[in-house]
Amino acid sequence: MNWLGEGSLTDRFNKQVLKVPRRAAWLLHALILYCLTGGFAGGFALANRIFSSLKSLKIGEKPTYGDAFDVLRNFGYTIAWFFLCLMAAWAYNVLHHRYIISEISPGHTSADERKRFLLEGIQEAGVESVHKYEKDVPTRQQKYADSIRSAAGMTKQIRLLTIAGFEYIGRGPDSLLYDVIKQHPNIDVEVIILDENCTEGKLVVADRTSKLHLRDENYDEKSLCEHIQKTSECLKKLRLSGRSGKFEIRHIGTNPIFRMLIFDEEMWVSAYEQNVHGHESKLFRIMRSANASWFMAFESFYKDAKARSKETV
Repeated sequence: MNWLGEGSLTDRFNKQVLKVPRRAAWLLHALILYCLTGGFAGGFALANRIFSSLKSLKIGEKPTYGDAFDVLRNFGYTIAWFFLCLMAAWAYNVLHHRYIISEISPGHTSADERKRFLLEGIQEAGVESVHKYEKDVPTRQQKYADSIRSAAGMTKQIRLLTIAGFEYIGRGPDSLLYDVIKQHPNIDVEVIILDENCTEGKLVVADRTSKLHLRDENYDEKSLCEHIQKTSECLKKLRLSGRSGKFEIRHIGTNPIFRMLIFDEEMWVSAYEQNVHGHESKLFRIMRSANASWFMAFESFYKDAKARSKETV
């Protein structure tokens, strides 16, 4: 969010509320600071003058009326300037604070402004784009499919965290990544999928299928387990296809929460929503950069999931 400079909230406050240009507002700030500084300097000078006057008096001698009048007059000027500048600064800050609050509050901010603030925040987090699933279009033919496959072909490592991974790998040659992985035997591959046979894994399967009942009443626990098994079989075939890169198949007994596909410089993340299959959820493309907080956070999440998983031989 732009707080200073041309077009900032402070700049708009100066133009719309105070009706002065940005440079005049900065001059006003400088004047207030100068007056406050002058007030303190005047107070010091006043104290010094009183001290000097008292020091110059002889024993038994009284200050003249003119000296006392000058001291009181200078003291009054100093106090008046000080409080005047202090009140001006206080009034400016109160108006400025109220304007900022009114501008960013949902009740007063326009939809375009709120959208702009949101987009700025998302972009700063590293999100490059958000992709919506097109209904009745195979995953390989989705608009984002070519971008994923292109990135997969250029990366040095592919990491995948998923419940079943059926659309990514389990469909075999018809899945999104199967042929890319097969055609690039030098790429390191690391896949973490759900262990559907352990106690906690069975609970995850039951919970996931129950949340998909309204979406697909025929998709039951058996269907999900079959998809996991098919993905495992495809992974084992790929691992035995004469690869030079590392190839790890890992199983996790807890809910992955997110569906994450991570390359060297970008990742594709979606959540397991209710009444929506994993591959049908909105897909976030997040880039790696120095300030990409989401990339670092999701990568840490993946590493934690890996630590809780077990490699399958």
